[in-house]
Amino acid sequence: MKKLVLFVLLITANLGFTQQNKHTFGLVVDYWEYTEPRIKDSGFLYGVHYRYQTDLTSAFDWIFGTEFILGQTEYDGETLNTGTPVVADQNNKIFELYSLFQLNLTKPFNPLVGLYFRYLQDEDDETAGDYRRKQQYITIPIGFSYEFTESRLVFLYHTSFQGENQTFLTDVGGNRDLTMDQEEGSGFSIEWEYFISTNGSISIFYRTWDVEDSESKQATVPSVNGGVPSLFEEPENETQSIGMRFSTLF
Repeated sequence: MKKLVLFVLLITANLGFTQQNKHTFGLVVDYWEYTEPRIKDSGFLYGVHYRYQTDLTSAFDWIFGTEFILGQTEYDGETLNTGTPVVADQNNKIFELYSLFQLNLTKPFNPLVGLYFRYLQDEDDETAGDYRRKQQYITIPIGFSYEFTESRLVFLYHTSFQGENQTFLTDVGGNRDLTMDQEEGSGFSIEWEYFISTNGSISIFYRTWDVEDSESKQATVPSVNGGVPSLFEEPENETQSIGMRFSTLF
């Protein structure tokens, strides 16, 4: 939570701003870092973001958003069979989708609640002992939007975490691929959007995820356990990212 010192950089404008445009479309640059025991994966991801906001009533706004980013990062870990250090290129794709309701009774402070979906896929670009992985999470985000004269601050904390991890052990000689539940985790995001004109904005954001161990399942990978069934799991892991968006408003 020490990253919340970013607030110091964000509270820089006067109160009272109201954004009238419904559509926001932008380009995203995101420095992404994933860590788990004995593994680190980091690098830049690039993509697009779209956000739609409209008033349902005088008291409620509905917000819909989606983002897709991808890129090649550096995987710094070890092989499954021998623990030999491995550095390899890795391809990553992340897709997110969210729907939020904003309560407008207390402007400039506006509470938010909704539903969020996140999908991640990564795989080696080289043959280096790694395997493909897919993860998908569903959460209930709660937070707030705070409006300033020429900017907006949005904070979301992700609760009620439900996730699933797919590990493709057959890529490294295993007898089966595994789908394992991940039901404990949380995350938060903070974004400051500065409106450079009525039709353009620049955003700075920070996001983090902390995910606990998945359930364990048995599989056989001869190069790892000599043909004896063993328990596998997706270990506790953390993801952090910091980036920028360059958007047009219409």
